[in-house]
Amino acid sequence: MTYDIDSMDIDVGAVNDIGTENMTVNGIEKADGLKTTKISDGMETTETSDSLETTEKADSMETTEKADVLETTAKAEGMETPYKADGMETTENADVLETTEKVDGMETTAKAEGMETTEIYDSFKTTENSDGLMTTEKAVGMMSSEKVDGLEIIEKTDGLETTEEADGLETTEKSDGLLTTERVDGMETIERVYGMVTPEKVHGFGTTEEADGLETTEKSDGLLTTERVDGMETIERVYGKATPEKADGMMTPEKVHGFGTTEKAGGLLTTGKSDGMETTEEADGMETTEKVDGMVTPEKADGMVTPEKADGMVTPEKVDGLETTEKEDGMVTEKADGMVTPEKADGMVTPEKADGMVTPEKVDGLETTDKADCKR
Repeated sequence: MTYDIDSMDIDVGAVNDIGTENMTVNGIEKADGLKTTKISDGMETTETSDSLETTEKADSMETTEKADVLETTAKAEGMETPYKADGMETTENADVLETTEKVDGMETTAKAEGMETTEIYDSFKTTENSDGLMTTEKAVGMMSSEKVDGLEIIEKTDGLETTEEADGLETTEKSDGLLTTERVDGMETIERVYGMVTPEKVHGFGTTEEADGLETTEKSDGLLTTERVDGMETIERVYGKATPEKADGMMTPEKVHGFGTTEKAGGLLTTGKSDGMETTEEADGMETTEKVDGMVTPEKADGMVTPEKADGMVTPEKVDGLETTEKEDGMVTEKADGMVTPEKADGMVTPEKADGMVTPEKVDGLETTDKADCKR
């Protein structure tokens, strides 16, 4: 509402006596320690002077100012203040509050006391904290990112992630069992410690490495290791986990020149392949399967059933067309010249038993199922 004193039955002097001496035909203006606030019809308005448009409030109240393409919103006591001048746009907060600034294409977000600062200049994005370093960095386990000359690095302390890229190198590292990935000249590495998956291990570190077609996954302390070199693929696990090959007490799979091997220690499974030979072996009563030049052989130790197959035939023993199955302890079955013989020891069917272990054997095309200790 706009007041028209001429049309109102109001004594101006009386009005002044009640403290409204600043009333104008356009509204009510207050001074009372405030920086020019104009109220018209109970509404807050702005005051324009020399193309300056401002709305201000004291006592941590918001202030908006615009003068010569400068636009600012300021708050006291840690409140947000944005302003724009000559293409620069800035948001500032006191007391470790965020500050964002953009000047000539540069965009920066700064925080005090270990808080993040992000800066973009000429397509260059960084985070700057201290020492004028073009880095995104936080103190005490906080993230740091750095990019210089195409190098982009994100680092974290106290088990936090670190990503680094330099001249084609991309690395992600974590401490305390966190993942680490590294790529250098086409090499990609993924590393985890403390029971986490790790491709390659260098200097006691789990990593995945690929160079010139070499891809490796290694694990320490029961972690998985996979290695591939010239078509070689290796998977390794320790502590009761599946492992192709084991070196120095560690299970590791290895494949070189078409040779693939899976080995296990302590009764674990071992599979090997070399020149078309595929072998699966287990110790301590575990199954072993072997295939050489089309021969498939399953083997079990400690009274476990073991069949053998050569030239597409499954037998305990075959020599010059002779198939034999032997039994101990009151069970004897033998077949020669087309005779099929099964063998049982201690009530168990077994092709061959050596040192109390059931094993099949083939030498120079000879397939034999033998038994030690009371062998017939």
